[in-house]
Amino acid sequence: MRHFVKGYTCDSDDKFQCYGVTGTQVLDSIGNNYKSISSDNNVAMDCGIMLAIGGVFMIAYIVLLQIKTTSVKLVKLPAK
Repeated sequence: MRHFVKGYTCDSDDKFQCYGVTGTQVLDSIGNNYKSISSDNNVAMDCGIMLAIGGVFMIAYIVLLQIKTTSVKLVKLPAK
């Protein structure tokens, strides 16, 4: 039986078979191998970043739309 610092024990000697008891322990154990997984709650920050990226693309679209619609040549009437 292996004792872990995080507060749970495991009957197996393989550390990859023991993830934890609670959801937080499982997420932290998996996070030791995969840095993108964590038990921290980052939903608000992730939504803010997503909205900022969307805002940048929206502003870029509006600027490019304005440039493309104002840079056209006027059509002249044919000479008689």
